Amino acid sequence: MYGVDPQNTGYHPTATGPTSEDVTAKLLFESNGTVSDSPAVIGDTLYTAADNQLYAINTETGENEWRSDFPDIRGTYPAISDNRIYVGMNEGIATVNRNNGNLIWQNSVGISNVCPVVDSGAVIGSENLLLYKFDTNNGEETIIHNFRDENLGRPYTSIPAYDDGSVYFAGEHVLHSVNAKNSSVEWTFENPEGKSMGECNPATDGENIYISGADKRLYAIDTKDGTQKWSIKTKSETPQNPSLANGILYVVASDSVLSGGGSWLLAIDTKKEEVIWEDSLQSNINYKPVISNSSVYYANSRQVLAYDRETGDRRWKIDEFNEPIAGPPTISDDHAFISLKSGEIYLIT
Repeated sequence: MYGVDPQNTGYHPTATGPTSEDVTAKLLFESNGTVSDSPAVIGDTLYTAADNQLYAINTETGENEWRSDFPDIRGTYPAISDNRIYVGMNEGIATVNRNNGNLIWQNSVGISNVCPVVDSGAVIGSENLLLYKFDTNNGEETIIHNFRDENLGRPYTSIPAYDDGSVYFAGEHVLHSVNAKNSSVEWTFENPEGKSMGECNPATDGENIYISGADKRLYAIDTKDGTQKWSIKTKSETPQNPSLANGILYVVASDSVLSGGGSWLLAIDTKKEEVIWEDSLQSNINYKPVISNSSVYYANSRQVLAYDRETGDRRWKIDEFNEPIAGPPTISDDHAFISLKSGEIYLIT
């Protein structure tokens, strides 16, 4: 799923990912449609959505194990739990059997697709200013929060963080914690300058929720009561999506074109509350960093880069793609997988 886990940490603690300086990218599979997001990998099977199809691909041979047809599932990150795959589809969400692709249920709840977050028997997702919880057995939906009730509009978090029964998401300049069981608002945090945080998909370590704002700051908010613990300047005028591993946040900071248009990958120590390393980037189209047990992987529209997590030393860079990259890398064991918007899936080893 997006963010690797329901907490949106982006962290694969058991995966190594490719670390050699001599990495190569090999075409694994070419779909029949446009891909808009990253694939999911379980064992030796990769799952990806392209236009009206959901594919299961063998990661060793590139063979298509099965394909299921759906109405427009391009803008979705497949989320896998047990033997089910949850995918956003046109006007809602669906789940299929991951062994054969057979439909289990689908729910057309709105006007656009839902990017599912799955944990503890619940599927959480936002769509058209509404936050939903779906029953995993039959897809029945419960609205657990409505931004319209607070006169809040866009932008709003597209993929919430979910931990220990609480859902964390932002609408405009307000971060919310909502109880997924009883739909009560546990607390709210307003950006001190009234700047938007809704473009950000937050991440949590259980103690803090981390979210960036259009005031060029990243905030650490106490999950218990919504109080601000600290904030740090990030250079970024556009809120970016943080990732987290072992007390270190990794986030891309992008300045506006009017301010010079620079971009940086930052590593922030959450205990010291300071940037411990940074690297200058070449694109303002940046995806959420992905973390393995020793590396940080970053992708923009045409490049994939790998860094040493601790030092920030660049391990390798691949910039040979002729089409735009569709989303963050997907890490599994010592491999990485990249989707291109044109429909190709590449294996990096």
